[in-house]
Amino acid sequence: MDQQQLQYVYDRIMRGDATEAERAQFHGFLSDSSLELPAREWLQRLIEEAASDESVPLLGDQQLKMLADSYRQLETAAPVRRLSSRRYWWRNAAAAVLLLTVLAAGWLLLGRQETGKATGGSEQGIVASDIQPGSEKAVLVLADGRRILLDSLVGNVLQEQGMLVTNNSGMLRYAGAPGKMAYHTLQTPRGGQYALTLPDGTRVWLNAASGIRYPVRFDSSVRQVSITGEAYFEVAANKEKPFLVIVNGLKVEVLGTRFNINSYSNEASISTTLLDGLVKLSDPAAAGRSVLLRPGQQAQAGKQLLVTNDPDIDQVMAWKNGKFIFGEGTGLAPIMRQIERWYDVDVIYEDGIPAISFAGEIQRDLNLSELLRILGRLDIQFRIEGKKLIVTAP
Repeated sequence: MDQQQLQYVYDRIMRGDATEAERAQFHGFLSDSSLELPAREWLQRLIEEAASDESVPLLGDQQLKMLADSYRQLETAAPVRRLSSRRYWWRNAAAAVLLLTVLAAGWLLLGRQETGKATGGSEQGIVASDIQPGSEKAVLVLADGRRILLDSLVGNVLQEQGMLVTNNSGMLRYAGAPGKMAYHTLQTPRGGQYALTLPDGTRVWLNAASGIRYPVRFDSSVRQVSITGEAYFEVAANKEKPFLVIVNGLKVEVLGTRFNINSYSNEASISTTLLDGLVKLSDPAAAGRSVLLRPGQQAQAGKQLLVTNDPDIDQVMAWKNGKFIFGEGTGLAPIMRQIERWYDVDVIYEDGIPAISFAGEIQRDLNLSELLRILGRLDIQFRIEGKKLIVTAP
């Protein structure tokens, strides 16, 4: 099969039109241990062009698996030539962005066949027991102190004094008017997430290691709740009763809107990102300063209250949409903090935090070893020991 024929078959595979015979013939070419450098360069160029093609995200699983298969077979066929040329884009961190964003789905398909190892560049870290991704799990704390594990309970949670609380498919809902005022708290552990519909119809999604305290009915002129960790709100409109979120002293006041708040204690600041509507933030720690946020803006409350006009909304909302999205120049430490919360692990740096920054998009439904295979393309070394994720600088 000459290069022109290979190009023809490759195009048919990417369109999903190739026969089984053509696929087998192409993969046989990739597995050829005598594959010469010009052929490797040609295939590398094809993958690189596909990675930069805006249509790639629209490809199906088979095409993505084809890209991943091509990459892995090209890299593992012997003899492997390790060259420092810039043309070998998978050898440097800048080009790893393409690998993460385009091939992540393919690596998922491949990784599930090898759940016993986590790699950093090559097969380096042996996993004694893999760690599953987070899932819908939470604890409902009632006014009398009772604690209900929601992930093991489906159906009615409680029905008393005219109030019905139901729990289905990771969403807690309140219906009816209780006879007396009471407060409930919904808490997610590390490795958990959950959603809640409040008595007024407001919907709240909690990320891992987060919590929300709220009344079972809104009697006062203000609908007030308090949160820890990270939460996304879709507030039911009610001009007569503004909605108020309290988080570490910061006040976020809204009428009807969609916004996200990240208030994890190990992050540098409390970030409030507005998707639509209008919110007012008041921060007593910033000399009582208040700001109005408009759609597409983000406020960061730390030593000062700062407003950013162009935050990466996709990155902010990635957790709710089942993804990790790391923006350009993201350092290793903030990525590991997300992994700690979602996989319920403690990250340990054996040689300090590697000075590495990169960008990419990865699904959140991967096992930890599968995610580490993707990150391992940056030549970072990992190993899992129980609930510890140990990072070693290259």
